[in-house]
Amino acid sequence: MVSQSQHGSSRGEAEGRLRTARLIQSKSIRQLAIEAGVDRGQLSRVERGLQKPSVAFLLKVGRALGLRDLVKVLELFAGPVDG
Repeated sequence: MVSQSQHGSSRGEAEGRLRTARLIQSKSIRQLAIEAGVDRGQLSRVERGLQKPSVAFLLKVGRALGLRDLVKVLELFAGPVDG
């Protein structure tokens, strides 16, 4: 069973990976938010671990970053999401 603290740290790893992918591509939060069609403030809060993202949000950001494997996995749970 996963404890609350373990769950929180793995969630932080996920947000850190989004930020890392964004930085590797030399994209600003503003640029990625525009490309993904998401709110810049929300993207910032998700990256900092202050807000839990929805599956639809992760799909949009994943697509904008070209993270095909992430998108495939999320679509298994949510189905295709427009945008």
